[in-house]
Amino acid sequence: KRDSWFVKPINVYWNTLFGEFMKNGKPRMNVSDKTFLEKFCHQTQGETSTTLQDVQRLFQRLNDLELPHIAGESQEKDPTRIDKNRFEAYLLMDENDAFDPARQPYQPHTMNRPISEYWINSSHNTYLTGDQFTSHSSV
Repeated sequence: KRDSWFVKPINVYWNTLFGEFMKNGKPRMNVSDKTFLEKFCHQTQGETSTTLQDVQRLFQRLNDLELPHIAGESQEKDPTRIDKNRFEAYLLMDENDAFDPARQPYQPHTMNRPISEYWINSSHNTYLTGDQFTSHSSV
């Protein structure tokens, strides 16, 4: 019996993007570089300048990652394909950060509002002088 109340978000995202099953009815275990380019890079991410060669270089790096083996999954690596675990690893990589400095360069002349109106990326523990339970804030 499957616990339907707990489905990993990557499974939902993978199935939405690429489909749970292939055209032949078998479960989708991996995705090709061409499908990744079209469905993820171009359609979902809007990265229309990404090329097949870019995806192939990415797949090479992803396939070189040493990820824990999960029972029942193939260990053979096809350089033109990635599995769900490597796709999840890519989503969490710095390389896939939501902020792309090339698309939104820093322009100091546009920074003319009071500091309180800007979102500042900072941990809630940034100003602590020691551990988070017993220390004091430096601010």
